[in-house]
Amino acid sequence: MGNRLAMFLLGATLALGFAWSAYIISNAAVKVTQKDTIRVKGSASRSLTSDFAIWSGQVIVRAKTIDNAYLQLAAHRKKAETFIQKAGFQPKEIRFASISIQENYKLDEKGRRTNELLDYQLFQNVEVSSARVFEIEKLSRAFTELVKEGVVVRAYAPIFLVQKLDEYKMELLAEATRNGRERAEILAKNCGGTVGNLLSASQGIFQVIAPGSSDISDMGTYDKTTIQKELKAVVTLEFRVK
Repeated sequence: MGNRLAMFLLGATLALGFAWSAYIISNAAVKVTQKDTIRVKGSASRSLTSDFAIWSGQVIVRAKTIDNAYLQLAAHRKKAETFIQKAGFQPKEIRFASISIQENYKLDEKGRRTNELLDYQLFQNVEVSSARVFEIEKLSRAFTELVKEGVVVRAYAPIFLVQKLDEYKMELLAEATRNGRERAEILAKNCGGTVGNLLSASQGIFQVIAPGSSDISDMGTYDKTTIQKELKAVVTLEFRVK
């Protein structure tokens, strides 16, 4: 009876030992498989020139009566429109917004508004949209010269855009993917291996930044303040290594 129990215990121990060895080997195989992959980032960049721009300004008048304010605004608006057209822009590229009216009241000695109406102030925005981005930039700097003619204006900073951005993105994705593959091949070769099938690929955030800028964001950056831009694309690739 004792010999039988001893043999049973010995068999059970061996069985457990074989099972544990198989488990270790299995785990080792998984780890080796996991190590037989390589993950790299591929990147690509391109310098671009904006192909579209939008600029806006504002004409401001002030008069004692609303009728005089409208007459004055009509005259100043005409001067502004003539100035913009002389800068080389067509009427279809120029758009005047609706008029905003502000009533100005006299303030008392404590700075509180009274019921005494002083005058009316009228505002009208003008927007110019054009593919001639350099002319837009010049207009944004020259528009305030109308002050010399007695026209009160404001000039805002233009925004510069890239209309074919999606096309550039597709091209850069292809370049970034090739770059990632090249990096993987260099790393694999130095380790004595070769790059196999692509296991996964993910697209990073596109960045449209000013040339030489490091102002990037995890949410993506789109600089609209400069005519010249730099587009950056990043992809993450995982390959099998043989």
